[in-house]
Amino acid sequence: MAAIAKNIRSVSQLTPYRAALVARTETHAAATYGSVESVRSAERDLGVTMLKEWLPTLDDRTRPAHAAMAGSEAIPLDEKFIVDGEMMDRPGDPSASPANLCNCRCGLIYSEAN
Repeated sequence: MAAIAKNIRSVSQLTPYRAALVARTETHAAATYGSVESVRSAERDLGVTMLKEWLPTLDDRTRPAHAAMAGSEAIPLDEKFIVDGEMMDRPGDPSASPANLCNCRCGLIYSEAN
């Protein structure tokens, strides 16, 4: 992550703190996007229906709205989660507000629908 932040700083006027925030947030967004898209591809290729479940990182740094997602029901891949009143496809969804996006460390778990 430090190398990504350093590269961001080399092409911007961002502070080290802000560059690290951008690096963390965008790397996480890319990882969760790749994860959900690979499961969507497998769903199509295998003819199965998959579900996704929000998996918050539960510690003292987790924002309350994300911690509240613990134990929520799994939903179909094409549905959106409601997180603090916002519709989100996944953790790291770039359509979310900064309050739901920046420094998010949540993940997804997948299961096959019955």
